[in-house]
Amino acid sequence: MKKAKLKMLASSVALCVLSASMVFSSGCGRKRPEGMSIALICKNTNVSFWEDVRTGAQDACDEMGYDMTYYCANADDDVESQIQFIDDAITKKVDAIIIAPNSSTALNDALLKADNAGIDIININSASTYEGVKSVISSSNADGGAVAARQAASLVNGQCKIGIVGNNAESANARIEGFENEFISQLVLKDRSEKMAQMFSGGQNAPLPEGTTNENGEALRGPMGAPEGGIDGEIEKYKEYILEPVYVGNEEDAIEASKKLLEENKDINVLFATNTYTTVGICKAVQDLGLSNDIVVVGFNSDDDEITFIKNGVLDGTVVQNPYNQGYIGVRYAASIKDGTAVPKTLDTGVTFVSGSNINDEAVKILLYPESF
Repeated sequence: MKKAKLKMLASSVALCVLSASMVFSSGCGRKRPEGMSIALICKNTNVSFWEDVRTGAQDACDEMGYDMTYYCANADDDVESQIQFIDDAITKKVDAIIIAPNSSTALNDALLKADNAGIDIININSASTYEGVKSVISSSNADGGAVAARQAASLVNGQCKIGIVGNNAESANARIEGFENEFISQLVLKDRSEKMAQMFSGGQNAPLPEGTTNENGEALRGPMGAPEGGIDGEIEKYKEYILEPVYVGNEEDAIEASKKLLEENKDINVLFATNTYTTVGICKAVQDLGLSNDIVVVGFNSDDDEITFIKNGVLDGTVVQNPYNQGYIGVRYAASIKDGTAVPKTLDTGVTFVSGSNINDEAVKILLYPESF
């Protein structure tokens, strides 16, 4: 097995990636298009995530003998540069554009122009609403948020107060919604488990006397000890533990917003960030305020600064989206499309939660440092 294929399989925790490899192998008897040229357009030169995407795409191009032109915008909201990159790719007459769009709608006219020029378009990491996109290769934002929530909830004892700092990208809201819903679910489950332990302390399946209430005066019912409002009542009860998200556009604003949250809400013990610069901003704020031992911090992506914060104990963990696979599979899908092989309209490349407890695991190191293997 080639080194790049080994990295793709070893670094993945999602079964869907195995399915992707089967899609590739199903066309092995067919002749792959020769001399293809690929344009890879990424989001932000300041984030090492995109270098891992580039590594994956370049490995695939090297395996198949393709030429690749790499472009990267200056920031997550830099749409103008991406439009210029698309125009340049059209001028270069590339066969496929693999793009992580900085907007779901603002690139549509440029993508239409590329499509009309006979260029296949594949989205990675985020999706455009342009209907001509052949495939979207990304991780689930909602699932990523849920993974972060489960890990954060497992690290908190007692009462919770949660602050959220989100980026302005459209993916932030899905990540926040996934985080909030899952964290509340974890609190409900923990609360029910504690109530069950209290009820059964007097004997297995001990009945509840009529009129039994919990510590908040809520009438209990059934063996799980849920309040009369049922699950909806429990969800509403825990919503107050989560503050309204704060949205920022860069790392400096994330630092300032995080410090303000912590100064105005002394009882915050969990902070969640939705991308690289918000994660780094939160970590720097927590570190500056001397609260590293008091606040559970979970974030997104695997920039070098984030890895450093995990190693020094400020960042409890981060959701890693498998950037190598997104670049690698993007090129392989472009080849399949060109030779007439069907590819999935969407592919979830999965997420991995990286923390101090697994950061030195071989599979995690392959995920974080694909260029070293």
